Amino acid sequence: MIPSPGSSNRVPAHRGSTPAAHQKTNHLHTMHIQRIIGEKGDMPQFCNGGGCPAAVLTEGQDIFIQGYIPSPAERGHLSGPDGEDFVKMPRAVFEKIARHVLNS
Repeated sequence: MIPSPGSSNRVPAHRGSTPAAHQKTNHLHTMHIQRIIGEKGDMPQFCNGGGCPAAVLTEGQDIFIQGYIPSPAERGHLSGPDGEDFVKMPRAVFEKIARHVLNS
């Protein structure tokens, strides 16, 4: 789980232009969470323990998405390039979060 806004977490540093390059690095840096946005807007933490979809905005240009892991049946219909993965959330929740992110 990602910590609450204002805290830090060590994550792999992005070295290169591809997700595969990102995965292969052993360099770490500190990520600073700026905002966590859920279905109803800003949240001080992840729904009291991480039980809901959210967008996590960092000090950089990246946004991390917290969602549900697709079932094996759903995953069988999804394919993406190496270094990428999928999460799911209800469309209505995604639309609310997207509006909050765009208005931030």
